Amino acid sequence: MTNTTNNQSHLVELGLRYECSEVGNMNRFVDHHIDSFRFVPERRSWLSWDGCRWAPAGRETIFAAAIETTKGIYDEARDCKTVEGRKRLTSWALQSQTDKRTNAIVNMAAKCPSLVAHIESFDRDPAVLNCKNGLVDLRTGQLKKQLPSDNLLKLVPINYQPRARCPTFDRFIREIFNGDGQLISWVQRAIGYTLTGYTT
Repeated sequence: MTNTTNNQSHLVELGLRYECSEVGNMNRFVDHHIDSFRFVPERRSWLSWDGCRWAPAGRETIFAAAIETTKGIYDEARDCKTVEGRKRLTSWALQSQTDKRTNAIVNMAAKCPSLVAHIESFDRDPAVLNCKNGLVDLRTGQLKKQLPSDNLLKLVPINYQPRARCPTFDRFIREIFNGDGQLISWVQRAIGYTLTGYTT
């Protein structure tokens, strides 16, 4: 039997899901925030999911989340089914609420593969446009809700309205191209391509 198996068996006997250790605290944080935070090593900075995209997050935001993680250990103690488990969790909850151990959560989580996201993993689909009210597929015009797994950094700060009219632009383009429908259609398509990430 491996050490990992022995340790898991010991946790089960005590009614614990996580170890009472700094590694255990990191695992708590990761499990609680897997869809909330990412660390980008190339920028040495954190991101948080705001419902539309991964937006920059200050270290103070991550530190506050780490504090909440340590407080949550008291909830684990309350729900634990064994006396020894409750005793260990209550003690560890108190020990975890120090600057050193809270910062340890932040520092260790920044190295955890589940939360690390390299910069090249973001905004990879050149044919989508991220708007406030959803992600537009520029190939079909369809709108869908953004998900953390879409790995979006960029955002156009407007709502997509597929039936919106633009009379001023339409009048302008008719005037400067003297009503040439074929040329106007080509120019509109060319302008549309600028919304994509294609460079060729």
